[in-house]
This record gives sequence, structure tokens and C-alpha cells, in this order.
Amino acid sequence: MRLRWTVHALACLVAASSAARAQADNSRVTVEHRLAISRGMAFDDARRVALEEALAEAVRRVVGTKVDAVQQSITTESGKLEERFLSVVNSGASGRVVDYTVLSERLDQDSSARGGPVAYLTLKVDAQVAPERGLADAGFRVNLQLNGQVFLDRGTPQASDEIVATVNATQDGYVTIFGIADDSVQVLLPNAFAKLNAVRGGEAFAFPNADQRRRLGIVVNAQVPPGRQKTTEMYVVVATRRPVPFEGPKGTQTGGVATVRGTLAALNRWLVNIPLNERAVAYAAYDVRRQAP
Repeated sequence: MRLRWTVHALACLVAASSAARAQADNSRVTVEHRLAISRGMAFDDARRVALEEALAEAVRRVVGTKVDAVQQSITTESGKLEERFLSVVNSGASGRVVDYTVLSERLDQDSSARGGPVAYLTLKVDAQVAPERGLADAGFRVNLQLNGQVFLDRGTPQASDEIVATVNATQDGYVTIFGIADDSVQVLLPNAFAKLNAVRGGEAFAFPNADQRRRLGIVVNAQVPPGRQKTTEMYVVVATRRPVPFEGPKGTQTGGVATVRGTLAALNRWLVNIPLNERAVAYAAYDVRRQAP
């Protein structure tokens, strides 16, 4: 995605890596996970799936809860695309990975498999898992919808599709909207020009809304990373009962625009510090395809 104000386009999302300070009730575990790479799957996609499944296994080993992949079907030209991002937004698990290191990765092939050779990717991951706190409040929910499931990158911010989110919380609170691409997280709201993120229960709002787009020039554009033809990304919206800023390094561009950046692990560290009864989480995945201008 590309978040811009008027003609100033922000740089691609940058992953800010930082080690978590271990808490007394956090646990570390080493997991080795082997994934069969299906035909037609890009290596980057296979690596992401293998990592997500390894992190899910780390959570299961530490807190004893099976983490199922978050699956969201997106209609594309090639059929349906399953989105996971399970280590970020799965609300059914009782723990989250707050820090991890890929210790090794190995690519090998089994020529004896029925139906022809099968490629396997094996990842060895050291993960730190923190347990969730409290019990979720079933009456405190947040809903998120995007204005599409597939967006086109036509080469320039002005020509590319715009992404608009509609958010509705069931109770009064404060909303933080994150854009996620691969392992990178960007805080879309609040931001330098739209600092107010208080919401009233039952009242839907759009981000960016018509006034923000017209008067402030806040626009979120679809963007495919260099060297790729398509990518899948996600919005995560977190509603909290009180203001809980997400802290992290800021990326700046000409004109002084700044947004807070981070990683998936940093997002999980932020989430586990908010008791379950004080937050609600929703997510929406989408596909971005490159199209020649």
C-alpha cells in the first residue's frame, strides 16, 4: 500500500526489527516446520506460509491452544486465495508470538513422491510467546470493511486504486488502523494529519473520509513491491476503551509527513499488553495486482 498526502508518496513499508524484553511469564520455544510447496506457489509465499505455521505451532506448544489459520477467500482471476496472517490477528488463541528469529531454512526435493518431485521448505524458528490476559467482552466488537478485495497498482500513486476502510465499533472507544504487508506494519490512523481516533459506539466512519481526501489530501493507494506482480496485504483495526498509542520509529518523506512503523512481532507485543476485555480486533485482507499504465 502507499499512504500519501497530496503528491507526496511515502516509501515502501520498512520492517523495524527490535528484540522484545522478555517478561517473566513469557516462554521461548524452538520449532522446526516442513512445508510442501504446491505447484505454482511463489517461494516468497511459501516462506511466509511456512513461517506462519511455525509460529502457530510455537503458540500451541507454549499455551496449549491450537491456532487455526485465518482464512479469507478473495476472488481473483486464478480462483480463490487463502489469507492467513494467523500470527497477527487470530483472536481465538490464548497467546501471541512477540519475538522470533529464523535460525535456518532449507530447500530440498523428494523425487520419490507420487505424482512427481515435490519441493519442501524447512524452517527452524526460535519464538517467544506471551499469553493473553483477561477475558474478551462479547459486547465490545469492531467491524471492518474495505471498498474492494482486489486493487490495481498502475505505476503511479495518482493512477492506482484507492483503498478506503469503513469501521464501526459497538461501544465508545479509540480506534487504531494498521496496514500490514509481509512482516511490516504501518499505522494509518492516527497519523500526523488525522490525530483524532475517538469513535462513538454504533457510528460507522470511513478512513480516509471525503473531507480528509479533499481537504488534507490523505489517500491510501494500492502498491505492489518492486520486482513482484502481485501481493496480498491486510488491514487490522483495533478498538480500545482508552487511548493506547502504538510506539515505533517514524518514516518521513518530503513535506514532513510521518507515520509510525513496526513489525508483526511489535504489533503482537502491543496487543498482549492490552487486556482482552479492553480491546476488539477486526481484519480484512485484499489482493494488489500490478497493471501496466
